[in-house]
Amino acid sequence: MLDSAPERAYDDIVRLASQICGTPIAFVGFVDADRVWHKARIEVPIEESARDVSFCSHTILQREPLVVTDLGADERFADAPQVVGGPELRFYAGAPLVTDDGHAVGTLCALDTTPRTLSDDQREALAALARQVVAQLELRRLLSVSRHQAMTDPLTELGNRRRLMDDFETLLPAASVAEPLHLLFFDLDGFKLYNDTFGHSAGDALLVRLAGKLATALEEHGSVYRIGGDEFCALVRGDGNLAEAARAAAIRALSEKEEGLTITASHGAVRLPDEATTPTRALQLADERMYGEKEGRSPRGYRQTLAVLVRILNERDPALLSHGSSVALLAVAVGRRLELAGEELDHLAKAAELHDIGKVAVPDAILNKHSPLTDDEWTLMKTHPLAGERILTAAPAFRQEAALVRSCHERWDGGGYPDGRAGDDIPLGARIIFACHAFDAMTSPRPGRDTLMPAEALAELLRCAGAQFDPAVVAALREELPVSDALTA
Repeated sequence: MLDSAPERAYDDIVRLASQICGTPIAFVGFVDADRVWHKARIEVPIEESARDVSFCSHTILQREPLVVTDLGADERFADAPQVVGGPELRFYAGAPLVTDDGHAVGTLCALDTTPRTLSDDQREALAALARQVVAQLELRRLLSVSRHQAMTDPLTELGNRRRLMDDFETLLPAASVAEPLHLLFFDLDGFKLYNDTFGHSAGDALLVRLAGKLATALEEHGSVYRIGGDEFCALVRGDGNLAEAARAAAIRALSEKEEGLTITASHGAVRLPDEATTPTRALQLADERMYGEKEGRSPRGYRQTLAVLVRILNERDPALLSHGSSVALLAVAVGRRLELAGEELDHLAKAAELHDIGKVAVPDAILNKHSPLTDDEWTLMKTHPLAGERILTAAPAFRQEAALVRSCHERWDGGGYPDGRAGDDIPLGARIIFACHAFDAMTSPRPGRDTLMPAEALAELLRCAGAQFDPAVVAALREELPVSDALTA
């Protein structure tokens, strides 16, 4: 509160105190170690006064208002500079500001240059107004705590995504090509395996430990944030050399080896404003670069296998590859809204891109048929998730993607295939792929079916939410798509 700007709530209380006590002078003063600072004041020309000559230093020693009818006749105050000199005060009434935990932090005072008295009602009113000052203090404290909680990751005590965006709004307008702002985006490698091996409690402890190391490493460079899961960010101001030093320090801080498991971090960096002019674009670009680095560090065999699978899809039907790429982009965006991150998001992206890989085993006559499929043809078509699983599990690195591909045609109500799984028993990634696949299929030209507008396709997903699709996934998809506004217009 000390040295803060004037606030109407305190000004109003001081004005009421002056009117109730019938004095021309009034103020709210907060008592510091060696001064009394005037938060709100009427006819008080100075912002603060020395504590050792202040009447308030006496008032805070008691719990009831201190009223001095004639300061010149009271031996405690007769020689005070404000009594013997200007403004030659004679009357003082002060009520202590006592917090709920018993601390006296200041006073609400009414003063006059002539002796006077207060009635019992005036004394009680002054005390009541003092309690209102304390209530304002408590409200201010609660708002501060609430804002801190809203801006803080509860596990690591780092700033959260909301704090990051708030700081972006403050720092970005001042950034220039000569004095840039750098966004550093980090994603832990190996965290999911660590979590699966040692349990969530150990995983949380690791995140807290790494967050502390990161905050210490970058405390002289900029601000750090945890924006979800095992994703961390930093905002750094300065030239490229400073940004590189911050990046290197962060990579070291986010690295740890324990019981044979190694934790490292992939990263992406964006320089603002020359590479991005908005926080959203900066985060998107940093995310893309982080995943690009993650892919670049993947085993060569994994990359080669992925390239082969993508080539197979393209050779079988370029439309399958295009569809898979579109579904993957949308699935990743929806996954983020549902708080997937790191390796889970990476597996989701790959599974979404390859979710139709099993259709390479479906004959062209069925795959490209314009008329409705017969029962036997439909039975064969429904085997493609199992075929996709078999293809992907041939490469051990794709086992998690294989599990998602197997379940990406299961329905929320249990009416899907191949296993008839229902609800939360279906992997979340598979539920996301199913909804994104349906949206892209409905909005893309396909043989023998009408092409829907995006708003129409989204309306169909909403209609089938809770039966065919996971309602939470559809809600996240609706938030992601700009056509959502058309449904409520």
